[in-house]
Amino acid sequence: NENKALFVTKDQVLAAHILVQKEEDAKRILTEIKGGADFATLAKKYSIDPGSKDNGGKMPWTDKDKFVPEFAEACWKLNPGQISELVKTDYGYHIIKLIDKRPGGQMTFAEAKSEAKEQLLSKMKQDNYSKLIEKLKKKADIKKYLPEEKTTQTPGGVSPGGAPSSQPPAQPGTETGK
Repeated sequence: NENKALFVTKDQVLAAHILVQKEEDAKRILTEIKGGADFATLAKKYSIDPGSKDNGGKMPWTDKDKFVPEFAEACWKLNPGQISELVKTDYGYHIIKLIDKRPGGQMTFAEAKSEAKEQLLSKMKQDNYSKLIEKLKKKADIKKYLPEEKTTQTPGGVSPGGAPSSQPPAQPGTETGK
């Protein structure tokens, strides 16, 4: 109850689509669908969307606002099972089949329970880990053995290799470039 704001869902859609570049191709495919052709078969055959093509155009549940506005608006206007007219976006022409939609809102305790449990366990683990590290640091005898940095400056400055510009940088494997 104290963290209800963390457990709110957005409007989501479960949809399939066929994406093509040319309007005439989209019109032809839409005519085939209206004539009874299988949407998934046509998506596998014609869609240029690599993320959904092999799944018959089906996409995962997605927050409506994750789509480009034209696509989101067209999805939300449909009822489950309906197919859109052509929807033009910057990606091309879409034919959308709405599978299902769910409006956003407050999650019930049953819906949020597993997510809340995971969040609490993760926080507890992080807190315990931080306490353990601090405890171990206090017990440990820590000595730092970092070499002191020495810089040699000449009027010409230092080259990118670190040697004065009048000398080439030391090469690895040599006495000076160990």
